[in-house]
Amino acid sequence: MIGAFLGTAVFLPFYAFWIVPEAPLNLHPSLSDWLWITVLALVCTVYAYSSAVKLLQKFSVFAMNLTINLEPVYGIILAFLIFRESEKMTPGFYLGTLIILAAVLVYPRLNRMRVKTSA
Repeated sequence: MIGAFLGTAVFLPFYAFWIVPEAPLNLHPSLSDWLWITVLALVCTVYAYSSAVKLLQKFSVFAMNLTINLEPVYGIILAFLIFRESEKMTPGFYLGTLIILAAVLVYPRLNRMRVKTSA
């Protein structure tokens, strides 16, 4: 947190004066901004983290990491289903998705082979 704060504090003047000098920065959030920041903090951070900790009691660490690693893929599939629009993705995106899926599918087999050879 301190690193993020310091990085932002160092970068903000550079951003304000050299990147977008014609657009003044509004550093005075409104009451509505504070409300949304609070909602995001409570729902997306506190609730999500506490739920993940509770789920670790029921699922394996591998299953939890699997869901986290596949979140971008789930998000893109859900966005496609909800918005009915397909974005043009770069070949790097498809390569990354292929690497994630391959790692997820190959790991259980490698783990079984490792257990068999050590036994």
